[in-house]
Amino acid sequence: MSSIPLFKCQINTDDVNFIGNILKKQNFIQQCTSSTFIKSNVDYNIQVDLSQSFEFPSIICYCSTVSKSLPDLLSLLKPNSSSTINLIILKQSSDLIDWNSLINLISTYNLSLNIVNDENNLLKKLYEIINNLVKPKIEKKSISIKQKNHNSYINVQGQENIFYHVSKLTREKRAAALGQRGAFRGSTVWLTGLSGAGKSTVAFALEEYIVSKGLPAYCLDGDNIRCGLNKNLGFSDTDRVENIRRIAEVAKLFADAGLMCIVAFISPFVEDRECARKLHEDSQIPFIEVFVNTPLSICEERDTKGLYHKARQGLLKNFTGIDAPYQAPAHPEVIIDTSIISIDRSIEMIIGKLAERNVLSPTLILAVHELFMDEDMREKALIEFPNLNKLDITELDLQWIQVLSEGWATPLAGFMREVEYLQCLHFGCLMKGHIANQTIPIVLPCTTEDKERLKSSSTIALCYNGKFVAVLKKPEFYEHRKEERCARIFGTINSEHPHIKMILESGDWLIGGDLEVLERIRWNDDLDQFRLTPNELREHFREMKADTVFAFQLRNPIHNGHSLLMETTRQWLKDHGFHNPVLLLHPLGRYSSFLFCF
Repeated sequence: MSSIPLFKCQINTDDVNFIGNILKKQNFIQQCTSSTFIKSNVDYNIQVDLSQSFEFPSIICYCSTVSKSLPDLLSLLKPNSSSTINLIILKQSSDLIDWNSLINLISTYNLSLNIVNDENNLLKKLYEIINNLVKPKIEKKSISIKQKNHNSYINVQGQENIFYHVSKLTREKRAAALGQRGAFRGSTVWLTGLSGAGKSTVAFALEEYIVSKGLPAYCLDGDNIRCGLNKNLGFSDTDRVENIRRIAEVAKLFADAGLMCIVAFISPFVEDRECARKLHEDSQIPFIEVFVNTPLSICEERDTKGLYHKARQGLLKNFTGIDAPYQAPAHPEVIIDTSIISIDRSIEMIIGKLAERNVLSPTLILAVHELFMDEDMREKALIEFPNLNKLDITELDLQWIQVLSEGWATPLAGFMREVEYLQCLHFGCLMKGHIANQTIPIVLPCTTEDKERLKSSSTIALCYNGKFVAVLKKPEFYEHRKEERCARIFGTINSEHPHIKMILESGDWLIGGDLEVLERIRWNDDLDQFRLTPNELREHFREMKADTVFAFQLRNPIHNGHSLLMETTRQWLKDHGFHNPVLLLHPLGRYSSFLFCF
């Protein structure tokens, strides 16, 4: 049995009984007797006997009639205690306090400050702290599990009268209910690293991207969880262990429900992370550990919360990387240094690892897929060109080749095959592993004569005005249902519409296949220098240090209305937390209009 000071303040007999009953209900004392409370002058120093199975932070109540000074009261406790000391101050006593000294005491004694208006609120706050902050010690012993009654429930030994009920739902049924087309994607991505390393930034960006693809995901962020579920935990080693134990259990539940759970916690101890991994692996849930290995110097330079500065000044104790250790993972699935790797690239690396574990489709990766040949492929294609069957293409076909080759139509790897064409017409999207919006067919028409001539070819050379442009591999010929195409896209088949007229006059067959393009498409109109690929634009935005991009597309010269919209949008983005919004201006007008825009 041990005895520690719970709180110190002047209270009357009724309040002593009231607090005693609180403690009794919480099983901290067996009975409320005079021996439980020790009177000293006008103060009651309540000593509470605790069994070894309980621990909780000390609580000090400071009232105007206390005979001792606040520093004297705090001297009863050990400085730099690993447990939080909850200091409750009656508002009317605040004039008696040297606040400059108190600031130093807060860091010295690891204080949590609470100011209340009157003694009734003081007692309420005391009850709240006792009720919320006292927790049983975790008994570190193995729990054996016995199966009973045909998987209907599991008895957990050591937990009397508690039975774990096994769900009758299969993971496939959960996946179907979530619209995952039979593929169970429940998994946990665990990001670990120093404060300021970029864990939360990567985690929330990953969550946003996955959800944008129609898949359920949820991010559990360390700071957010400490605002609710784990708000009663401090930063002692014991509390850190419990913090990770709880979040590992929660992450497993999220993943078991079919969600992708993304955890962003410092989680400094190897043993705790390995326990989290084992918890998932025992339940056959994929667990991906991501080490956000950003150097300490960069984390300190960022210091968005000012925590490193406080830790260096000694105002913040037990801060990971400064006066508390961080144990780096030995074999994480992914290693990211956000000082040299972009957020987009970080997401690609994580999704790539999830694809290896068959959680996600590789086509979900953010990378823009360009379809240009490398130098060796180009030399080989030029050698083979004279022996290839050839197809002459139109200017519109060449424009589509430019769109495809530069990656604008990712994940398409060439002109649409029939299944992609039908998905586009009927659903307005592509559904290969994940959903990608695609409302306009990108197809290559050909005549019946060309179909008969080329149908046995494994590779077709595409030529424009006699120039070799690209090769189409593994071609697939299918019927060009022109009326259906026009009706579904335009809502009419009236041939007076110029684009409908063009479709109706095109070939009766479509050719799908994988496209390999010799080089960038150039139009030699003095504007090629302004036509940037998606990857070039991304690199340009990175150089500009853009944290978001907003686009404006127009066909006429810019006027005051356009300018107002662009300026208003930029200001709105800044008001909502973005620091450097960058405008992508995309003119579609005539040559003169285009030059005017620049």
